[in-house]
Amino acid sequence: MIVLDTHVWVWWVDDAERLSQAQITAITANEGEIIGVSAISCWEIAIESTRLPGEFHRDLADQIIVATARIYQSPLVTSDAKILGYPHIQTIR
Repeated sequence: MIVLDTHVWVWWVDDAERLSQAQITAITANEGEIIGVSAISCWEIAIESTRLPGEFHRDLADQIIVATARIYQSPLVTSDAKILGYPHIQTIR
């Protein structure tokens, strides 16, 4: 078992080119086992949800979902009109 720091977790999912060869080797060697991500990493993403640019509605779950997509710099697939109207995230209807 290995545990990933938040930024390594994000890079592993979204931008593996930023990982060192040793990090890639460790993750690859443990893919069939357990790769841990601390609950505090989820909290770090939740904190980012309070720092969204511009105006966003107060639904905490939506804020965390949008913050997650922003951290991963990934489009968000949604039909939620409030999220679709938010200009600081790329969405896919």
